[in-house]
Amino acid sequence: NAVSRLEEQQDVSFVSLKTLIPTSKKSHFELRPIGFHEGLEIKISSNNFNSVFRKYDFLFNTGSSLIRTQALKSNGMFNSKMQAMSDGYLLRKLSLNNGAFVIDEFGLIWNRSNKGYSVSNLLNKVKFDEALKVVIESMKKDNFPTWYLGKFSSRMKLVREFNLITYN
Repeated sequence: NAVSRLEEQQDVSFVSLKTLIPTSKKSHFELRPIGFHEGLEIKISSNNFNSVFRKYDFLFNTGSSLIRTQALKSNGMFNSKMQAMSDGYLLRKLSLNNGAFVIDEFGLIWNRSNKGYSVSNLLNKVKFDEALKVVIESMKKDNFPTWYLGKFSSRMKLVREFNLITYN
C-alpha cells in the first residue's frame, strides 16, 4: 500500500507508515506504536512544516518509510557523524524540502537491539553531544526554522537523559 500511496502523492519525497516496537513486560512482550498519533494521516510540505512540527515532532520511522531515489540524490544521503540521529534528520529535511505523507497504517514491527553500533554510541554522552552538534549545525545550514533547532535539541537531550534510546 505504501507504493500505491507514493504513486498517488507525486509531490512528496517519501511516505511513512506506523511502526510497532516490542516492549518487555514481566511475563510477555507487547507491541506499541511509536512516533504516531492515532488517526493522524497528514501531508507535510514547506508550507505547513512549522504548524505540523510545532504540534508533532516524532512522525517518521526510516524503516517504515518509502523514499524516492531522486529525493535522496538531491538531498544527500545519511551522515554517519550524526550516528542514530541521521535517519530522523534526513526525513525531516526531506519533509521540509520535498514534502512527505504520513499514512495511518502499520508498516512494520521494529525489533531494535540495544547493542547496535549507532545506539551504543548514543549512549555515550560525549558521542551523543558530538552527533547532536552535527545535526544542529546541519539544520542551520539547511534552513530549518530557528525555533525547531531548540525543540529538536531539547527533545533529544531528554531522550538521552532518560535513556529512551533503549528499552528493556
